[in-house]
Amino acid sequence: MKPSFRGFFYLLLLAWLTLVPFSASVQGTQGQSGPTIEYFGLNHTALGRAELSLVEESLLVSNIGPGGLDGVFVELNQATQFRMTWQDINESGASNTTLLNFVVFGSTGGEEEILSSIFLEQTQRDVRTPTMFIETDFRNLSATAHTFEVYNDGVLVDTATSEFVFTLVTPMRGTEAAWPDAMTLLGGNGQPMTYIMEWDDSLEDVVFTFRIRDNFQIIGDELRLIAANALPVLNLTGTEVRVGDLPEFTILSETFE
Repeated sequence: MKPSFRGFFYLLLLAWLTLVPFSASVQGTQGQSGPTIEYFGLNHTALGRAELSLVEESLLVSNIGPGGLDGVFVELNQATQFRMTWQDINESGASNTTLLNFVVFGSTGGEEEILSSIFLEQTQRDVRTPTMFIETDFRNLSATAHTFEVYNDGVLVDTATSEFVFTLVTPMRGTEAAWPDAMTLLGGNGQPMTYIMEWDDSLEDVVFTFRIRDNFQIIGDELRLIAANALPVLNLTGTEVRVGDLPEFTILSETFE
């Protein structure tokens, strides 16, 4: 059978990812600088050349340069879950290629270490076809695979477990950006490390497709990436949130347990 063009594209993408690892595979540094600001009961410290300031009920991360080196470190105080929401990145002056990287620190029973990371990169060939690459790195947890779960309006619509470490997100209509609006980190009390991303589908005509299997698309508004067959996580002690190619990043709210 003659291979489809899309199948050939995925083979090329997988080969590129193997040869040129995304920033999710880069170790965190906790290279903190500048004063510490308390926000929603958690300490926040600037990373790189970033600057932090409280603006009404939001935390503004400004003076961000290219390459994803600047951002904020959040102390999580041995939490078991943490959720952050932010202002629409597309409205914050995102360039055609914008980066967002979470590196999570915590414990599996011993000393604090890097548990995992997730890297998001939006590439926009034109205003009509943005695509987001999402890559997770669970190697420090000895994960043998990644489980992908897609929800729509709170209902699980599809799941898959694969050795693939990436997925693609493409808005079908109604928006010019593929960025999620919130990220939740789950890890503690022996549960597997999990990232939960949520997309705002309050507009009727906003529909996203998640490619978690070759030549397969699922409509949804929430994506969960779970470390499969991995070391259980005891707690979360902190997370680096680094941003690239974006003038500023505005955090709107945070919750933790």
